This record gives sequence, C-alpha cells and structure tokens, in this order.
Amino acid sequence: MQRYVIRRLLWLVFTLWLMVTLLFFLMYVIPGDIVMVMLGEESEAIDPVQYEILKTRLGLDRPVWEQYINWLWNGIQGDLGESYWTGAPVVEEMKIRFPYTIGLMIISLIITVLVALPVGVISALKQDTFVDYALRSFQIGGLSMPGFWLGILILGFLAVTFRWHPRIEYATLFTDPVTALQQYWLPASLMGFRSSANDARMLRSTMLEVIRSDYIRTAHAKGLKERTVVYVHALRNAILPGVTMLGMEAAGLLGGAVIMEQLFNIPGLGTLLISAVNARDIPLVMGVVVFKGFIILFINLLVDISYGWIDPRVRYE
Repeated sequence: MQRYVIRRLLWLVFTLWLMVTLLFFLMYVIPGDIVMVMLGEESEAIDPVQYEILKTRLGLDRPVWEQYINWLWNGIQGDLGESYWTGAPVVEEMKIRFPYTIGLMIISLIITVLVALPVGVISALKQDTFVDYALRSFQIGGLSMPGFWLGILILGFLAVTFRWHPRIEYATLFTDPVTALQQYWLPASLMGFRSSANDARMLRSTMLEVIRSDYIRTAHAKGLKERTVVYVHALRNAILPGVTMLGMEAAGLLGGAVIMEQLFNIPGLGTLLISAVNARDIPLVMGVVVFKGFIILFINLLVDISYGWIDPRVRYE
C-alpha cells in the first residue's frame, strides 16, 4: 500500500508538471500583448519608454524559457507570483476566493450523494416497474439537460416572475454555514442534478448485477432481512464503481463551478479565472489552473486509495 501511494504521488507530481508546462507556453501563444493592454492598446500613441519600463517590471523582457524556469522554481517554493493588475500575490487572491468555490462544491457533492444513492438502489430493486421507469426518466433528464442551461432558464423565470436576482454578497460555508446553505442551494442543486443522475445510472447497473450474484441468493436463503442484504452485502460491492464516478463528478463539479459562479455572481475561483483570462493576467491564470489541477489529481488519488477500504478484496501489490 505504501509503495503504491508513493508511486501515485510521483505520478501526480509528473502530471502536474506536464500540465503547468503546457499551460505556461500556451498562454504565450495567445495573441495580444498584456503590456499594451495595461497601457491602453486603443490609444494612438504609447510612450516606448513607458512600455519598456512596464515590460521590465513585469519580467516580460526576459526569454520565455527563463520566465518558465523562474516561475517553476518559485512555484515549488509556494510562490505563484503576483497579479499583473492588482500587484497582490496570487496565493492571497486565491485564499479569498477559495472558500466560496469549495463551499459550493461540497454542497453539490452532498446533494449528489443524497439523491444518487436512493434513486440508484430503488431503481434497481424495482426493475421494470413504474417506479423504475420514473426514476430512469429522472436520470435521462439529468444527463440530457446541461446545468448552465437550466440555470439560465431558472434565473430568467425568477427575474421575470419574482424580480429576483443573484446576490451581490455571499457568505462562506466556514464562516456562516446556515446563510451559505440558503444562498448556495440553487446553484448547488443545478450542479448536483446532472452528477446525481449520472451516479444513479451507474449505481443502478451495478446493483442489478450484484443482486443476481450467488452470495446474495445465499444471504436471502439464510433468512436475512431484505434491508440487511441490500445495504450491507449488495450495496457495499455495487458502490465501488460509484466511488470512481463520484471522484470524476467531484472533478467535474470543480470545473463546472466556473459557469455557475458566473451565472449566480459567486466570487469564487471560477469568476477569478474568467477575469484573469480576459485581462491576460498570466500569473493569476497559472495559479488558479494549477491549484484546481492539484485538487483534481488529489481527489483521484483519494478515490483510488479508498478502494481497499471499501472492498477488502482490492490489493495494491
């Protein structure tokens, strides 16, 4: 187990380095000049001296490979640079925004689990009945309707009918959880709708396979209660692919938060990333993407490690 974790951590570092390298050089391929933008690219005349001074201050006068090595070395030490526009450290900018994004993601994951588990299990136990068809319709609807599309429709309906608009200020799940739940439940439900439908569909398929197994028939023959057979014996074996799906959904929710934060005016990392891209703020874009990439890779590592705890038959040697 220990050797497996070490190998996965080394692979995580390599993947993160590869992602950083590709992103860094792609940012320099994008047309445009951040110095011109900051000085006012629409102006007819820009002072060349002022242009060179600003370019030197931002460190853009050095070769790209040198900028890359400096950024990588500083990043290893936890210094992700400073924002071109605000001059504030990138880490400090992300510290302010991260609680909003992680709060939205946690609530979405809770909704996903609370909906997917009963829907998937009941749909499997009531196979080919009216209940099964109704729950499968819910699953298909969740898979076919994008969350951002539903969000636009709901916001349009609320704005026209009730004159309701997204808040300007939001609480965080760590400072005021009650207020955060009241504010985040709508975007979190929209994000969790598709995720729960996908997980429920997977859980239904695996449950149908497991409940037809010999050991389940043996458990019934021993006279065990239906609840014990389903939730102790069947669900524990059927949930393993669901854990994989949940890890993938967590990564998807982190990426999908970018759109939902824009729709509902939530000041999270997604909103920060969009603003940084529009402003060509390379250090800020790099910092947010690298941080999100690290979280996604770490979630995948936790999912893989959890297999052995959920199913004792799984071994890592």
